[in-house]
Amino acid sequence: MSTAKETHAERTAHEPRDPSLYFLNIASITLITPSIRLFRLALPPSNTLSFLPGQWIDLYVPPSDHILFNKPGGFTITSSPSHAAVASTPEDYILQSGANDNEPMKPYKYIELAIQHAPDNPVAVYLFRPVSQLLNTEVTVRVGGSFVFPPAGDIPFKIVVFVASGMGINPLISMMSWLGEQGKDSRWRGLEVRVLYGARVSRDAWSQEAVGAEMALRPANSLLDPCKIPFLPRIAKLFSSGKLQGQVTLFLTGLNSASNPTGDVIPCENLEIAYLRRRMTLTDVQAAIGEKKGQDNSVVYVCGVPVMTDEFVGRLAAPEPEGFGMDKRRVLFEKWW
Repeated sequence: MSTAKETHAERTAHEPRDPSLYFLNIASITLITPSIRLFRLALPPSNTLSFLPGQWIDLYVPPSDHILFNKPGGFTITSSPSHAAVASTPEDYILQSGANDNEPMKPYKYIELAIQHAPDNPVAVYLFRPVSQLLNTEVTVRVGGSFVFPPAGDIPFKIVVFVASGMGINPLISMMSWLGEQGKDSRWRGLEVRVLYGARVSRDAWSQEAVGAEMALRPANSLLDPCKIPFLPRIAKLFSSGKLQGQVTLFLTGLNSASNPTGDVIPCENLEIAYLRRRMTLTDVQAAIGEKKGQDNSVVYVCGVPVMTDEFVGRLAAPEPEGFGMDKRRVLFEKWW
């Protein structure tokens, strides 16, 4: 007999939550891939919303088609907290719904969510209705979660390793964006940021020139569209602009057979990003941290599917020789479902 899958509210019942509810407006929806949408939820001009980089929201949608959504969906905030505190224009300059094509968007305060279609998540299904049915409609949100940057407690570190698989990039891009805003005069000056990002390259990640082409006869990196890998351009820009110092490595699966098995580079936002045509392994994470000296100067943030996250976190924090022997306070994680 099968058991019902836990809801977001059940999985996160032990997590801290802000008691406040906020009423936000769906201001824009952008297609990243056919199965991933980027939402910007606008705050009323007189309101602000406080959260820490990495937190998620309970999202309540209104009743629709005689369906009462009595349980919220859980979605991680992908924007920096600054965008919910001060009105700004999103960098990708999305136009307002219903505005003239030549009329720029007015600055506004917002939070951003990257949501993947999930047939077993009623709220996600609702949010994949036709865009015209969703724009300028109201949703209710509450902030929660403890997977945040900076880490709690007095933990000195000079290196932060961000490890993401698939949609696990969501909380980490909020953290990276926040770090990129801090400036060289902040306490984070000199912080080394190392990003390991695993993603599956589906057909919709190929550029238009590849459609209908014999992909096996062409180099993979000439066909990949970086914009189809969630937040890759944003990450690349943080590094190429000098806002973050360190290294980005991609682990891509689903590439065609002509791909170099040892990897190559993808040009994106004036940065050449190294990639490997395989899954990320624990050895890759350990190499990014370094030996004992690296362990004592590092914190690691892991976010991915439960199996991967459990394996990586368990081995990193396990005593030697079975594990990597890291202080558990330096290994932070969250699972995405």
